Amino acid sequence: IFTAGGAVAVYEGVRKIGTPEPIENVWVNYVVLAAAAVFESISLHTAYREFRKSNTQKPLFRAIRASKDPSIFAVILEDSAALAGLLVAFAGISLAAALGWRQADGLASIIIGILLIVVAGFLARETRSLLTGEAARPEIREQLKRVLNSDPRVVSVAEILTMQLGPRQVLAAITIDLNDDLSGRRIEEAARELTKRIESEIPAVTRVFLRPLREPASAAKNAAHDSTDQPR
Repeated sequence: IFTAGGAVAVYEGVRKIGTPEPIENVWVNYVVLAAAAVFESISLHTAYREFRKSNTQKPLFRAIRASKDPSIFAVILEDSAALAGLLVAFAGISLAAALGWRQADGLASIIIGILLIVVAGFLARETRSLLTGEAARPEIREQLKRVLNSDPRVVSVAEILTMQLGPRQVLAAITIDLNDDLSGRRIEEAARELTKRIESEIPAVTRVFLRPLREPASAAKNAAHDSTDQPR
């Protein structure tokens, strides 16, 4: 929608520069622009307030880049682009009305179109990775390491793979090295307890898959026994 709107705005701007037309009833344009600015400002303030509830530490642009919820930051970008476009439109109409420079309106339309296309490209870049499977924030990975390393049964965390399933839904696939003296039953208990602890302490992680770095001793024995029974 942003790309199409930007392309149409650029086309109209080029057409108006080629065949400029005088602006009639300038005050009507000002009233429409002022009303639109009020509505867009209210929408932007609401979206910004909601966005800052969960993104209070980082600067706005960095927070948008790190955000996993496009339903909010898309509104912020949309309203910001709209307000900037209204300002450009106001300047174009004012120049055309005050100085008689008719091409100013067309130039403003081209600038607005380019602005919309740039915002569309940024939105596409930020949301594409979420659609194709983006990793969770580094803070989530650090929290996972902290929870796992604090358990005495865990020797080390070999690998953590994460995928963002939704704004507040993360899948974690983890390979851990457990104490060698743990039996198969105790490994199962450790995996079950660690999973519950992760889901409790890190609510964003809704799916957990734990894989021990080594097989239980009983499983290794069965595998060795099965291999000796195979015909050669």
